[in-house]
Amino acid sequence: LEAQLCGVPIVGFRATGTIDAVDEPNTGLLVEIGDTAALAAGIARLLADDDLRRTMGRAGQDWVRSNFAQQRVWAALDEVYQSLVV
Repeated sequence: LEAQLCGVPIVGFRATGTIDAVDEPNTGLLVEIGDTAALAAGIARLLADDDLRRTMGRAGQDWVRSNFAQQRVWAALDEVYQSLVV
């Protein structure tokens, strides 16, 4: 999330946490867990394509601001807690 907020597109493994934080293919590229060749290819793709890197970077900033603002996260957590109250 921090990288995206700084305008850095993500290249990562399709793993718990990462799949929730990245709006693929808009804010980054995800590859299968353990596929280091695909990970390297994704990094190379972004390094070679300035426009794609900038577009994903801007989209990542927007994604984080709209989906992970403190108030939104707190409200979602409150909903979970309220649903557990008997």
